[in-house]
Amino acid sequence: MCELKQKRQKTSALYFLDEITNASSGKHVVMFLDYDGTLSPIVDNPDLAYMSDAMRETVRKLASCFPTAIVTGRCIDKVYDFVKLAELSYAGSHGMDIKCPSKHKKGVVFQPANDFLPMIDKRGKGEFFS
Repeated sequence: MCELKQKRQKTSALYFLDEITNASSGKHVVMFLDYDGTLSPIVDNPDLAYMSDAMRETVRKLASCFPTAIVTGRCIDKVYDFVKLAELSYAGSHGMDIKCPSKHKKGVVFQPANDFLPMIDKRGKGEFFS
């Protein structure tokens, strides 16, 4: 089996670092990472999906090289409690809550679903579709 085919059977992007580096030359690289199953193990109780200190340090180093964001179905507050890295961006609730790093304590918060909350509330009360 040729070496390239063996490399492609691996799942880690690190096996393709040279190819990735060449393809990204002259481009702005941004890292988007999922939390559950990527930065933490999949566990039976999601409240126990802790990120290891080694993983946290790796993500911290990554964020010092590239803008880095955690994208998750969890709410921002919950995933931030697990990750605890203020220099990252967080997209929680599948992108409905976005927090970017800022010098201000709260950071920059973007909540695109806010305009639709009245409609969601109506639907939840059975008023939207009858």
